[in-house]
Amino acid sequence: MDDPAQRIYPGGYRLGWASLDIAGRAQVLKRNYRNAPAVYRAAKRVRGRELVALDHEDDKYILDAELGFHEREEEKPNLVLVDGNCELLYLCEKIREFTAAEKYSASEIAVFLKHNNQVEATLGFLQREGIRCAQLTRDGFRGNGIRVGTYDRARGLEFRAVFLPRLGAAQFPDCSVDSEGEGRNSDPDQDLESRQLELDRLYVAMTRAREHLLLIADEEPCEEIRRALAEEIILKDLRGQPIAGPTPSQ
Repeated sequence: MDDPAQRIYPGGYRLGWASLDIAGRAQVLKRNYRNAPAVYRAAKRVRGRELVALDHEDDKYILDAELGFHEREEEKPNLVLVDGNCELLYLCEKIREFTAAEKYSASEIAVFLKHNNQVEATLGFLQREGIRCAQLTRDGFRGNGIRVGTYDRARGLEFRAVFLPRLGAAQFPDCSVDSEGEGRNSDPDQDLESRQLELDRLYVAMTRAREHLLLIADEEPCEEIRRALAEEIILKDLRGQPIAGPTPSQ
């Protein structure tokens, strides 16, 4: 099974290129049963209608997937703006709120970030705050508790609630570094494709949420996220309001 919506790397291969003919034995699945409608619409709006890895006529159907769930009065995804260095404190506050209500178990909540160094910093902070975490690795989860990993590691997974911090414009998308947090040479001819690939990764992370999606930033987000505000994403500006205290600088 191939899902073009989760292709986060350019290139790839098709069965036909290996002389494997599946004509008459393949079916395009067009209905989304993973996400609440509000979550799917928000992710789709942020991502836009471009697929970097679009290499087959059937791939276009992913842009117009039918929603498998009936419309409900579920809360729209939120983008919460907090003061600088308070993102992780707010994240802790929301995790405690969700788990204290006993509606969500720790294994039903995930935190995804763009870079591995952000994952390590977030794991350390959450653990110091007494929140048990399980790091998402190539071999699965290491540990027990809130699931924490990169956008790339999120592929194929799903959780009832997903939190995405570090989404200020200075941090996302930053196409000058890779998913490991390492710098790379900039090629102006690849800037547009690189930006779209970063949006593809964010789309994957956003659509891991079945019911609740929360974006967190300490400044205004990039234009792709801003275009979804008010219609698909609710903006909550908490800047100037105390959370619990400043997060140590990363």
